[in-house]
Amino acid sequence: MTTRIISLSLALAATLLVALVIRVPLTAVIPAPSAPRAVSTIMADATSTTSSMPAIPTPSFVLPSVVLTPEALDHLDIQTAINLKRELNHEPDAFGPNAGRPIALPASVATSVAASSRRLALLPVPTPSPSVCGSWAAVSGAVGSVITAHFGEIRNCGLYGTQWVITALGQRPASAEAGKASSGVIAVYQCTTSDAGCLDGQTPHGVDGWQFFLPPSVGGVTVLGLSPSGSGNLLIDNAGGQMCFNLKTHAYDTTDATC
Repeated sequence: MTTRIISLSLALAATLLVALVIRVPLTAVIPAPSAPRAVSTIMADATSTTSSMPAIPTPSFVLPSVVLTPEALDHLDIQTAINLKRELNHEPDAFGPNAGRPIALPASVATSVAASSRRLALLPVPTPSPSVCGSWAAVSGAVGSVITAHFGEIRNCGLYGTQWVITALGQRPASAEAGKASSGVIAVYQCTTSDAGCLDGQTPHGVDGWQFFLPPSVGGVTVLGLSPSGSGNLLIDNAGGQMCFNLKTHAYDTTDATC
């Protein structure tokens, strides 16, 4: 009997305990979520001195501001030069932080560019050397046109001592039935030592007085240089063979390639 009473007491106590647990609200075990916080409040906490979160640094990048001087224009790098050219044409930069953005050309740069242009306009045009053949030896020149028509493309033209020497490469036939190829040539015009106009390549020269010397082989003639022996003769190439041309006798020498 006593044992049964104890069992009933224990069962009753367990029942009461279960009922008590069921009646306890969940908020007593799991805390309710806090209300949402504003972004400004979170950022303020993140940058405050009492917060454990690191402070967010303020961006330090600042777009560069460059004012070019006339002296600096002479030392522009390639990218800056390209940007400057595009700005002059009212186009956006191709390089740098302003790429693709239309930017007005600063007044200082425009002034510098104008000053540089004036300096370039004042530079003297170099005068060709008197020993250089002038326009008379060009394809459309008084002498060049005649030589080109008969002996093909002009290869060399220069003054050797008191003689103007022109070499030509010959002409190929238009077709196999048109005939053989024409040979190149060495054309010579002799001046006197006292004729300054004749010795000046920039003075007009006519076709009269020229002498034409056909090479030993059919083909072009190219001047390779003066003979290393100091004889004053020309080393030439004729159709792939090296030989000499004597400027005194105007004769080809195929036996002595050293002249």
